Amino acid sequence: MAVSAPPTAASQLDGLLVVAAGTKLEVHSWNGKQLVRNAFFDAPMCLTSLNVLKNYILVGDVHKGLTFVMYKVCWVCGECMQWVLSGGCGVYVCGVVWAT
Repeated sequence: MAVSAPPTAASQLDGLLVVAAGTKLEVHSWNGKQLVRNAFFDAPMCLTSLNVLKNYILVGDVHKGLTFVMYKVCWVCGECMQWVLSGGCGVYVCGVVWAT
């Protein structure tokens, strides 16, 4: 696994490793000997955080805010990631507060 920047966030998606490093979001699988890159997404800004919901990945970057990316198995190219929705507004604070 060649990394162009230090990882800033990591998570798992159905047994796969999801890594945000610099402007790249990558999905890796383990083949028994090494990590193999299955899919990637090039973001416009440096990625700072990520959260996985089913096969969707919510990515936070340093300037633009939030981007939704969907991971799916494609019959033509194998596995791929698609850009779904970009939140064009800046996000200053992100989180959920539950009142009990």
